[in-house]
Amino acid sequence: MTQVQYTNGSEALIRKTESICPECNRVIPANIFERDQKVWIRKVCAKHGEVEDLYFGSYETYVKFSRYAEDGPGVENPHVKKKRVVCPKDCGLCGDHLSHTALANLVVTNRCDLTCWYCFFYAKKGVDGSYVYEPTLDEIREMAKELRAERPVQGNAVQITGGEPALREDLVDIIKILKEENVGHVQLNTNGIRLATDPEFAKRVRDFVRKIHKTVAVIEDGKQLIRASGSIGANYIEANESLGKKDFVMKIKICRKEAKESRYWLQLLEASDGNEENERQALMKEATELMLIFSSIMRKSI
Repeated sequence: MTQVQYTNGSEALIRKTESICPECNRVIPANIFERDQKVWIRKVCAKHGEVEDLYFGSYETYVKFSRYAEDGPGVENPHVKKKRVVCPKDCGLCGDHLSHTALANLVVTNRCDLTCWYCFFYAKKGVDGSYVYEPTLDEIREMAKELRAERPVQGNAVQITGGEPALREDLVDIIKILKEENVGHVQLNTNGIRLATDPEFAKRVRDFVRKIHKTVAVIEDGKQLIRASGSIGANYIEANESLGKKDFVMKIKICRKEAKESRYWLQLLEASDGNEENERQALMKEATELMLIFSSIMRKSI
């Protein structure tokens, strides 16, 4: 990757490409350039004017990643069979693709429990023309088979996405199907709300505490664990009913703190057999995941 020219004293043109107008989807020329150590894209539509967007948040990282950019072997069995495709109207895996599918996005729903204005998947409730897209389990299995049938390189990684995939009651069945079809790597793209507010974590903690051998220390530590685990969901409910941004962030911080405390008390509890130890380790892992979810929500809210 080389810088072609300086357009002015503060911008450096990196390369020219093609993009689309966000209003009419017309394919138009675009410039990718560096300014203020960030990478930007600028394009001009004859009908809708100039559009400039952030392309990459760090020019240094963009340059680093660009060193690994190279064309792959292409796809021998593309889904779009047309010989002369029109991008983006013939969207899909066509013969023009120069690499195999590294990570397949499996859209399982367009429903969501948030209303982010910029999300192009959000099924706007009550708006004329809105619809719900949710493929059946049989359709999802066929998608997985298609991915595994790609040649010359089999697809082996899937990100379950949406919408909010955790809103599907059969999410676990979807994951099982992917594993049954020998997909090696499965990701879940989620906002974490249902995972954080679902009382199942608190319930599993209570079941675990009831099972383990009771000593004075275990009884006291168990009380602390039960309090902390139940407080996670309670504070998240409070966060969603907060009066403002500061109140929301404060409640999320408490959620993260309670998840951290739950993990601590789990570390102190001693399991009496292998099954209890496996259950303890699983709960500790879940508490850690909750901490990461709340940390992510905090970063995006501040």
